[in-house]
Amino acid sequence: GNGNIKQKLRGYSSKFDYGRLPRTGHLENTEYAFFTKNIHSKFIIHPKLNDLPVIDIQVKLKIYATELGEEVNSLKTDFVNKMEKELSAYLSDEAKDTIKRLQESGSDILGIGKELKAFHPVVWKTLDWRKDYQRVLIQPKIDVQIMNTETE
Repeated sequence: GNGNIKQKLRGYSSKFDYGRLPRTGHLENTEYAFFTKNIHSKFIIHPKLNDLPVIDIQVKLKIYATELGEEVNSLKTDFVNKMEKELSAYLSDEAKDTIKRLQESGSDILGIGKELKAFHPVVWKTLDWRKDYQRVLIQPKIDVQIMNTETE
């Protein structure tokens, strides 16, 4: 449970946690915890002539991460680079699966239709959003950046 994680994080600088509970994971037999610092996202709409638009969702996720063990350790730069790539790919795949399920259920919880209507009215008018939403290609890309490394 969280008690074990909190125990492992004891002594870890609280400047990183912002009062939030850490998320945890594993990579190459290494247990780690991370705190989200900042998330920024934007939609990029690619209108297509006589076809449905393609929508890119770009997310930049800045986190603080630490290795868990007998004592809390800073992460080595080479491990951080690999972790950033693997987390980015994993979260992008998860987002793609989630968006596909949302589309299948007809749920536009991300507000893509609102974005189209507000900023691309010409494209919006060519669509029957209730029907077309399920067929629009939505491509999420999540870019994870770990803010703290051993060199800091």
